Amino acid sequence: MSRTFKTARVRRDAGMDLAARRKEWAIRRGMLAFIEALLRNQDHKATTDDATTHLDTAYSDGGRWRGSIPRRLFSKGLIERAGVITSVRASRHAGLVTEWRAVDLEALERERAELAAWLRVNPCPSDPGRQGVLFGAEKGPGAATSGHK
Repeated sequence: MSRTFKTARVRRDAGMDLAARRKEWAIRRGMLAFIEALLRNQDHKATTDDATTHLDTAYSDGGRWRGSIPRRLFSKGLIERAGVITSVRASRHAGLVTEWRAVDLEALERERAELAAWLRVNPCPSDPGRQGVLFGAEKGPGAATSGHK
């Protein structure tokens, strides 16, 4: 791995961490929606687009914090990179997005149960911004569908 690539990765991660501050509820809700998309799709592959209810709505804050969703699941060994495809979200202008594959379905089910329990105990913040709507929080777990697959 080149020094430039390593530096870029460190900066990317620092940027995502900064963007994720004060977004814990949205990140966990996003993780739940993402896991549900992985489990719902027959090939157990998904992108963050698959965990997004309203594909035509842009994030008011830019949405950089969304990278924390697959990164956390990847760091736990629950998913792996499956490839890169074109995003179907209008605000992404057909940009590239990573497609992820489930590694351990049983572990994903356990993670889903833990996230659902955490979300029941920790209600949505009074001002979640648009991320709650984009991840289908208004309808509860399992509501997010993109039609991507």
